Amino acid sequence: MQDNTLKNNVENNREISASGNPKMANRLIKGYIIFMVLMNAVASVMLFNTYQDLSTHADPNLPHWPFLFLSIMGLVALAALYGLWNWKRWGFITYLAITGVSLLITMIVLSTVPSPMSLVGLGVFLAVFAPKLKRMS
Repeated sequence: MQDNTLKNNVENNREISASGNPKMANRLIKGYIIFMVLMNAVASVMLFNTYQDLSTHADPNLPHWPFLFLSIMGLVALAALYGLWNWKRWGFITYLAITGVSLLITMIVLSTVPSPMSLVGLGVFLAVFAPKLKRMS
């Protein structure tokens, strides 16, 4: 009986978690989006605080604008995540573009290597949402 239900779910192109429960897969994706929202909000605040600190102390060796720019990009990423929450294709594309630009600014302008966790996060994002791009409006 359960094999027949799983087969019907696959045929109807519904998400299925490892336990075979389509609702659980949906909850996990929504939980992942909530996690990304929280992390982007925290990162935006931290980057803005760094920008303010650099402006106050006027460090001549480090450019200030990338921190403000990355903070603003974090806020734009929140809008992109709202689009993902509503299964909008523009949310996926916007978040992917913001992530790519942020990694490039980190590597080129700030001359630092991005955290491996940011690359892992990008990989998880692509693994979770790229297969579902066809179903987004």
